[in-house]
Order: sequence, then C-alpha cells, then structure tokens
Amino acid sequence: MLKKFKNLKHNHQLIFSLIIISGVTGVWRGIWGLLDVFFIPGDLTLSYSLSLILGIVIITITHYTIDRIV
Repeated sequence: MLKKFKNLKHNHQLIFSLIIISGVTGVWRGIWGLLDVFFIPGDLTLSYSLSLILGIVIITITHYTIDRIV
C-alpha cells in the first residue's frame, strides 16, 4: 500500500491525505460526542478519568498483541 501511495503524483498524495485526515477527524468527533452523552454524563471528572484509563489499557493491550503477532 505504501508503494502505491509513493507512486501517486504529489497532488494526488495531498488530496488522498486530506481525505484520510477528514475521515479520522470525523470518527474521532463522533466517538467523543457519544462518550460525552452516554459515558457517565453526570460526572465529567470521573468520565474523563475513566476514559483516559480505558484508552491507555486498550493501547497497551493492542501494543502487546501486535508485538506478538509480528
């Protein structure tokens, strides 16, 4: 995939990158909004703290999983 991306013209690489950035930003915004509404909406401090801890746990687990697969 990276070889195909490198073979694109510079203008096409820029457009492709902007499309990917827009998609990732949209997904992030949607997840953030859902967490604000549904994940402990009455206590923002607890909601943010648990979200941070859960995120770190997920990143750690996937990191170790990827290391074992590769």
